[in-house]
Amino acid sequence: MKRDPMEHGGKRISGGRWLMAGMCVCVLSSSVFAEPPAPVSDPAFQHRIEEIVQQYIKDHPEVIEASLAALDARRTAEEKERVRKVIATRQADLLHDPSSPVSGNPTGDVTLVEFFDYRCGFCKRVAAAVAQLQKDDPRVRVVYKDFPILGEPSELAAKGALAAKAQGKHLVFHEALLATKTEITKDELMRLAGEVGVDVKRLE
Repeated sequence: MKRDPMEHGGKRISGGRWLMAGMCVCVLSSSVFAEPPAPVSDPAFQHRIEEIVQQYIKDHPEVIEASLAALDARRTAEEKERVRKVIATRQADLLHDPSSPVSGNPTGDVTLVEFFDYRCGFCKRVAAAVAQLQKDDPRVRVVYKDFPILGEPSELAAKGALAAKAQGKHLVFHEALLATKTEITKDELMRLAGEVGVDVKRLE
């Protein structure tokens, strides 16, 4: 009696099961005979990846420019956030330090904190604008923060201006120091102080 090849153990095997069996054989055959993938640590593999990346950069150099721009933007944002946190932490010192001279409206709701050096060219240029701002807007309150970083003459001027504060003459002396085009020496400091009504003997 001729046996049906589709039967196994007295039961007929469906076409679907034959198909699945065939697929399993194919998978097993592939796994046995296919070459294993190169490990990531393989030097030849790494070298090939580097070649591909280098070639891509050569073909698309704008990628480097975009990456640098993104890095710069991220660092700028991080620095702004760092400064914001520092300002928030030291806000009382910045706005209400009793040792810092104040001009304009003492109770104004708009506060400008100015860091400056009496020898700073930019500080000298904006001095007129700051003075005009106080005249134009009665809400403005200006807090002055001496930041003498340009040498001994800057330190001398800062000390003189703070000493004039005790006489109620800080603003006029401050403006005179920023307006002068002469190098600040002790003699020049005393001359300017006398011109704006500061008691020179007390200043010494």
